[in-house]
Amino acid sequence: MFSNPFKRASEVPAEAVPIPLSVAEPLAEEVATPEAKAPTIEEAFGDEPVVPESEQTTAAEVAIPVVEEVRVVKPLFVGSFLNGELEIVEVLEHGPINFYRANAGGWGENDWKWVWERPVAVSEPIAPPESPFFAAATRFVSDEREYAVYDWDEHEPFSEWRAPANDDTFLEMIMPLARALESLEAVGLKARIDAESLWFHEGKLGFYGFCDEAGEGEAGALATLGHLSSTLAKAHLAPRATLRLDDTWASLPFSVELKSWAHQLEGGAFVSVSDAVKALDQFAAPTRTYIEVQTDVGLDRDHNEDGVMSLSLRRANQNGAVALELLAVADGMGGHEAGEEASRCALEALQNALLARQDGNWNDNGAALALGRDLVEAVNNAVIAQNEAPPFASMRHKPGTTLVFALRLGRRVIVGNVGDSRLYRWSEARGLEMLTKDHSYVQNLLDAGKITPDEAWGHPDSSIITSHIGMPRGMQSDVTLRLVSSGERLFCVSDGVVDTMRDAQIAEVVAATSNASELCSRLVDAANEAGGIDNISVAALFCD
Repeated sequence: MFSNPFKRASEVPAEAVPIPLSVAEPLAEEVATPEAKAPTIEEAFGDEPVVPESEQTTAAEVAIPVVEEVRVVKPLFVGSFLNGELEIVEVLEHGPINFYRANAGGWGENDWKWVWERPVAVSEPIAPPESPFFAAATRFVSDEREYAVYDWDEHEPFSEWRAPANDDTFLEMIMPLARALESLEAVGLKARIDAESLWFHEGKLGFYGFCDEAGEGEAGALATLGHLSSTLAKAHLAPRATLRLDDTWASLPFSVELKSWAHQLEGGAFVSVSDAVKALDQFAAPTRTYIEVQTDVGLDRDHNEDGVMSLSLRRANQNGAVALELLAVADGMGGHEAGEEASRCALEALQNALLARQDGNWNDNGAALALGRDLVEAVNNAVIAQNEAPPFASMRHKPGTTLVFALRLGRRVIVGNVGDSRLYRWSEARGLEMLTKDHSYVQNLLDAGKITPDEAWGHPDSSIITSHIGMPRGMQSDVTLRLVSSGERLFCVSDGVVDTMRDAQIAEVVAATSNASELCSRLVDAANEAGGIDNISVAALFCD
């Protein structure tokens, strides 16, 4: 593709100097496949023994590559008029598609146009479906050439565009691309939508070029979507990522959900582009969110060692805007002295650490995950420091706590987890999903295949956790990137909920609630009705 004509000098490169058309010259040059001359046996093998005829390969068995015929039209010459009103001022590029700068203004006026030209064998231009994604153009056919004429405004080529790896950015780019391919597929058209035909105008990405009729049974749209998705992620958003040969998406800094969609696309799970678009629609961005938190001592305990917190931060200045929403639950460890002090310290440290990092690079997935790991480390260090000071320094069992948090950044959610408090997500489409994995003895048994999920619930050793906040050495933590979409619900809970209610019971309660406050109160009530054997905490976020 030619270099950006909106930035370079107006001089025409030497190789693109237009040649006036002669009436004796054809409108198109055809690149034909050269005839291949087979060498004789003597030329090929010299004095080597001749291969027996029975072992020789026949001509029919030899796959001879065929060079696809490409029609190239000679460019119009500078000063000529196209369609009686467009004066060709500059030839920008000459090839299978010719590009010009033209003037449609009257005498003494300038009305600059960007003209695309290709050879065709049709009498009428093929226009793309009505869509903001397909840039508005005047289209016509003249002398076996098809033209698309665009306003000469400032454009930026997609091929030169780069941005930080960010699921929101990926989805905002790929969704209109996918819908454009879907609309083409619906009317039996195809277009070469790639990095060379995509341009930004006033910050919006659009398609510039030509359409053709798709062949019967042609499945090019789905393949195009796969190529565009891969190119967008690997070349434009995460060009420095080290790719794995067995799974190129695995090492890319994107969410679990986005990688799953990409794997389905590349693995043939979608029959049509419409199927892929329906899957993308599940990632619709939340327009409004509601947060509520609640904690309860339960029925068996005499004091509450849990802590629960929510935090919303919105700030804007000349350097940009920051919008963060945090949910967190910390469960002070039962059996340890001053468990409530550990949970209090953990949540206080989490708040302070987040505020100290509010100007961090949250826009980049890789940087955001690193910041999430920093938050966990800062919280752990704060609890360790508290334990080293009086009165905790003399305690035999130092205070400790679990921690689970969800930090929402648009669609993206940074999930942090240490211990056995959990984060769930619920939607009508997918039901209840646990987004964290317990650090516990029972979870280790599950991972080893020694017990079943049914045997895990209510296991006599379910209270034994293998990692917690406040460990000087060997703390295990998980920080992951997930997505939350319109209509979904996120909620953190302590084991006072999950040790008394199975996931199916939790899902039933969530499905019956209409707001975050109701969800918190109903889960607390249900856990108490099921025995209330531990402190109960819930932090919930509803997305409209």
